Amino acid sequence: MKRGDILLFATLLGITVLSATLFIVAGTGTAQNVVYLVPQDGNATPCNTAEVEIWIDAENFQGGQINLTYDSSCVNLMCWERNITVFPMGGWDSSVEGKEWITLLANSTMTGNYKAGTFTIQCVSEGACATPLNFTSPSALFDPNGDVITVNWVNGTFTSSFTSVFDTGHGSYPSISGTHNGTIKPNVTIEVSKLYTYPCPGTGGHTEYVRIWNSTMGLDVNATWKGYAGDWHNITFNSPFTLIANETYNYTIRTGSYPQVHHTRELPTANGWINCTKFTDVNGRVYYDWIPAIRLIGRVTPATAADVDM
Repeated sequence: MKRGDILLFATLLGITVLSATLFIVAGTGTAQNVVYLVPQDGNATPCNTAEVEIWIDAENFQGGQINLTYDSSCVNLMCWERNITVFPMGGWDSSVEGKEWITLLANSTMTGNYKAGTFTIQCVSEGACATPLNFTSPSALFDPNGDVITVNWVNGTFTSSFTSVFDTGHGSYPSISGTHNGTIKPNVTIEVSKLYTYPCPGTGGHTEYVRIWNSTMGLDVNATWKGYAGDWHNITFNSPFTLIANETYNYTIRTGSYPQVHHTRELPTANGWINCTKFTDVNGRVYYDWIPAIRLIGRVTPATAADVDM
């Protein structure tokens, strides 16, 4: 339903469309009526999606209209699925960037707690960001006579953020740039979006190139550093990829400046093991006990039967 169609929607309820101010402050009913989000504070990693539901807990209402606003540079509300069992009539207009216009109409008077529908929200920012999810004017609920009822509109938030999913922790000196080769074996299934490199204090230590692969499983991903600008401590993959629990993956990490290093052949972490098979520094010297101090960033995915190491 487009915004202009609200006149028709209002006619179905037997009302005349009121001013935006009146929708918010006028009406009858109790202050216990509430419209809210589940979860109220949602989140997802960049380039991924999550669902957020709109719920209505109210007395003696039959329909409504919702104007939900957000920061479109952070997220995109991709899809709205109305609860057609409860609200067989209604519409959705997403033509204005950063605004979602929703209309709902039930067949009869309603009292209780009802899910209005579900949004699929996609994080579109490449970096971390946050946006309010606000119910704004002229959002309103209507009783069977078409009168606006008093409602408490509970706004929410949505955050796009990364989480450390495989972390070696801080390393130490001595340090020099070069090419690290080794293996990673996570003990949980993780989805990876970025790689962070711990720099030695006062230096620009970073990763210039990373490749992670397992030929048997058909995984081969790589990413290249974008230089000393913006989020330069991190190197971002073109799209998230999955490392499955208890599987071994090869890595090549080429570093620049002075990154921190773990001087050991193998290193346990909270989410698995990382080993060094060979490190060649920029001067051509070879070592077998230099592990880069890194952090894989993304999310831990739910465990499945295939993740269990039998």
